Amino acid sequence: INAAVNVLGGQTLASIDNVGVNETSLINEQGESLTAGDGQSLNLNAASHQTVGSLAFAGSLGSAAGTAGATSVTVADRETRATLANTGVEVEGDINVDARASEAVGSMAAGFGGALLGLGLGGSAVVNVLDSTVIAETYGATLHSENLSIQARHEANVGSSVGVLSGGALAAAAVPVATTVSSGTTEALLGAAGSSTTTEVNDTISLDAVSVVQQSDIVAGMAASGSVGGAGAVSVRVLEDVTRARMLNTNMSWWSDLEIDAISRANIGSYVGSAGLGVAAAGGMSVNTNILRTTTQAEILDSQVKTSGLHLNADSVRSMDLMTLGLAGSSGGGA
Repeated sequence: INAAVNVLGGQTLASIDNVGVNETSLINEQGESLTAGDGQSLNLNAASHQTVGSLAFAGSLGSAAGTAGATSVTVADRETRATLANTGVEVEGDINVDARASEAVGSMAAGFGGALLGLGLGGSAVVNVLDSTVIAETYGATLHSENLSIQARHEANVGSSVGVLSGGALAAAAVPVATTVSSGTTEALLGAAGSSTTTEVNDTISLDAVSVVQQSDIVAGMAASGSVGGAGAVSVRVLEDVTRARMLNTNMSWWSDLEIDAISRANIGSYVGSAGLGVAAAGGMSVNTNILRTTTQAEILDSQVKTSGLHLNADSVRSMDLMTLGLAGSSGGGA
């Protein structure tokens, strides 16, 4: 039995809290008021990207019995946050608050169990448990700028491949399993409950929360025996995703264009197959289960809005491509 285990976690944070940036109330050594110069801007960025490649293989060949198992496990839990809080900012350029994260996970597990005279058993499993939080936010602030942009973006690409082959003179069994449990929160937030936020933006205020998730797996098992051969293949997936762009408890002191977008994309591909071959009896069974729960919100709550143009958009697209096959062949009986 062979196993590959990967555990990743942590936080990436870019934060400005309780700071005055170019506020006119600030006085220099000469007693002059400080003001923002032309072209000044504020950029607050937090970014986190990770890539995982994992391979597990086990093989066994014996006379009376051959058994093999391979497992690949990946656990990732991290937060990426850009926060501008309790701060007065005066710039003549733009204010940009940006948080983005991505992960690419590729896992493979393969097993072979063979017995020349007896029993051959093979099993493989891939388990992925993923949790990602990406937040770009500003609250309790007074913001003076040409444009204000708050963006949060999360991209995830997860692929799993699991295969088992077994053979035995008396009996053979093969069981591959793929399990992916993932949750994600992606938020672009202007304002918060319990604090007042004021904007003095000359042109455009934009809030963008974007989540793009792609997951795929291939699960295949085959068992062949001179007597009884059975194979089963299982894929289980649970995906929960929240994408939110929100203005809350905010006062727009100046007339500005306002654009709020929450965009969610989830693309699932799952292909599961099993085949059992035996002279006396054979069985093949495949299970393909996918549970998707997504929330996509673009909203304005408890705010004073002065705008010459308002764009509010919540856009969610989910697509699934599934194939499940179970085959059995025997001169005695198949199921």
